[in-house]
Amino acid sequence: MIGPISGFCLPGQFIGIVCDHQTLDIRCPGNQKLRILSVFYGRVDKIHCIPSSPNYMANTNCRSSTAEQVIRNKCDGKKSCTHYVNGDTLEDPCFGTYKYLKVEYTCESELPTQLILGSNYMHDLYV
Repeated sequence: MIGPISGFCLPGQFIGIVCDHQTLDIRCPGNQKLRILSVFYGRVDKIHCIPSSPNYMANTNCRSSTAEQVIRNKCDGKKSCTHYVNGDTLEDPCFGTYKYLKVEYTCESELPTQLILGSNYMHDLYV
């Protein structure tokens, strides 16, 4: 389960936060590919993506149970990924609440197969 949203990010990790009815656009440089670490869609605070009316933030305890799988299937292992964010594409966990998508990811290079197979240590780290 994903915990509360925070601004903490380890070196090499990136966070994308996108409001409802906007497009997530994440990409990696060079030959690197996306590795999705975590996904959250819903609302758990009154800080991110503030709507025009406070009534749209009444529910701050809602999260989609399917968004992580949708974004992983669409983005993991790709060089770039876009996704239009709304309750139709990510399951609406709280109708009438203005939600946001938060994606934590890294960009990773693919390691040559012989490097992975040549050492148990490397195999344990990267496979």
